[in-house]
Amino acid sequence: RILRSRKAREIFLRSGARKAESVLERTEPDRNLQDASLEQIAGALTEKLAALPYEEYQRLRADLAGETVQALLEAQTSLSDFIRDLG
Repeated sequence: RILRSRKAREIFLRSGARKAESVLERTEPDRNLQDASLEQIAGALTEKLAALPYEEYQRLRADLAGETVQALLEAQTSLSDFIRDLG
């Protein structure tokens, strides 16, 4: 589980398995998200970003190495690769 997550793997190498596991527990999607369709997830993300308070946006901009921004970048890469593969 740790090795499949880039973030958890980095933390594992720096701080050990216990710390990496705690990161996974905070960042793994809940059951509702896992059961949602891609269309539902895309719509929810679009709505969430549109409704993001400016203060939260500023906080994210100030912490580009933070967990949220890194998770968004990882999702962006996965989505871009997936869309490219669709043709």
